[in-house]
Amino acid sequence: MAGLAGGAFVSAGKFLETFVARVRAEAELLRAYGALEAAGAAVHVAEELEAGFKRWYLEALPIPEAAVESGYSEDRLRELVREGRVGDARAPGDARSRIRRCDLPRRAPDPVADVDELEIRLLRGAGAR
Repeated sequence: MAGLAGGAFVSAGKFLETFVARVRAEAELLRAYGALEAAGAAVHVAEELEAGFKRWYLEALPIPEAAVESGYSEDRLRELVREGRVGDARAPGDARSRIRRCDLPRRAPDPVADVDELEIRLLRGAGAR
């Protein structure tokens, strides 16, 4: 997962880090102006967002889910785990391999597949369906 900031490629983690730092800076400004409850709420939201992202990013996915997210086939992911090129995050006693989301190899997305129906209509013109 990644985003654009000022035209440059930014990872999801870096985007979140920057966003949370900005929210905390805004909270300090609110605190300086006496808006203590709003400042506390902003800090709380930033902390919750950071914790939620960390849980999501470190989640160990079963191979079928990992295949959907990564763009690699289930067989190829299992092969990468067997070769030790991707870590196996299975829990003790679990017979099935898992891969942490943060460790997934990623295929470049197909730009055409990422265009939704509205974008297609806009690109083709208002009258096209």
